[in-house]
Amino acid sequence: MKAEQETIIRWDRESNHISLYTASPIEAARWRKKGYNVKPVSFHGKDATGWEAEGPPRCITIRRLVNGKIPTRSGGFSRERPSPREGVLLPLRQPQGLYSSD
Repeated sequence: MKAEQETIIRWDRESNHISLYTASPIEAARWRKKGYNVKPVSFHGKDATGWEAEGPPRCITIRRLVNGKIPTRSGGFSRERPSPREGVLLPLRQPQGLYSSD
């Protein structure tokens, strides 16, 4: 059931590592693609239904929020780059010093 596909991040300062658990196959695939050693730990019959991975604490970033949202730079652009698949077109800037006003 999709509603119950939780992801849990456990941070243990004493052992200096984080433990990741997910019931989402999509999240497990993302971790695998990013280089984590993902292991299936829960099964329903022969199908995996839960996965675990570990990593250093620096692999998790807690971002600053302003009024419950990730802040954006002035001009409306966030610090994160848009995906090239999104087809975002940025405005072109006029080259400086190439045209005279005469």
